[in-house]
Amino acid sequence: MENRRGKVILFGRTGAGKSTVSNALVTGSIEGDLPFTIGHGVKGCTSEMTTEEGRGWTVTDTVGLGEGQDGQVEDKTAEQKICDFLKQVKGKYSHVIYVKSSKNRLDLIDEKIWLSFLRVFRGAEAAFTVLFTKGDEKWLDDNWDKLPSWIQELGRHNVLITDIPPVAPRPVQEKRNQQTRRASIEKLDTDLWNLFQSRGGQYEVPDICNMNDAQLVEESSSILAYISNVFSSLLHGLTKTATAITSFNTILTVFTCLL
Repeated sequence: MENRRGKVILFGRTGAGKSTVSNALVTGSIEGDLPFTIGHGVKGCTSEMTTEEGRGWTVTDTVGLGEGQDGQVEDKTAEQKICDFLKQVKGKYSHVIYVKSSKNRLDLIDEKIWLSFLRVFRGAEAAFTVLFTKGDEKWLDDNWDKLPSWIQELGRHNVLITDIPPVAPRPVQEKRNQQTRRASIEKLDTDLWNLFQSRGGQYEVPDICNMNDAQLVEESSSILAYISNVFSSLLHGLTKTATAITSFNTILTVFTCLL
């Protein structure tokens, strides 16, 4: 199966399990010296992406688009950061995956992040997948009708679930966890591979791949405006002072610190 996997990019909120999934795919484990750091925090949200290869997978784990030391970025700086991000993620993908813990409630912020990344990777919509962590197929089946429409519209085959338990301090528990991890990682490999093959093994290419530098600058401005609009609507519903925090600066800061 080494040569038949794919190229994956993961996004989602802090604590969803992106790094755990990334390590599992490229190393087949979450033990020892790992390429992806588990436990990214929100503090000091910096522009950071890690891409690693292993076991036939190429995996990019996104952390955020960046913010300044004072927690804000100027509009032009924000555009440049988004432009740099677009240049980094240009490429074809077998899977563009939103990772979400099944232990945490889905809310409007999840939907807004999803919409924002749909905009960033426009043209590669067929590769979009939701991956729930810390759960099993029974949980997904039992809760399918309760999931928001933006997930249900993907279809059940584009929504996956995995449970990769952490390393346990006690040897007896860790032995059980190892068995569960091996089975879970093997199932995740198979599920992602089958999903890829259901599309004929076709890599999806976002529109940004066909843009030159000047077009990417223009696209960055457009994406920043889109993100601002998406999160402005959310913030207007969450705060009485929304009119004071709907600048591109604050919106981008909110967006980046959710990743």
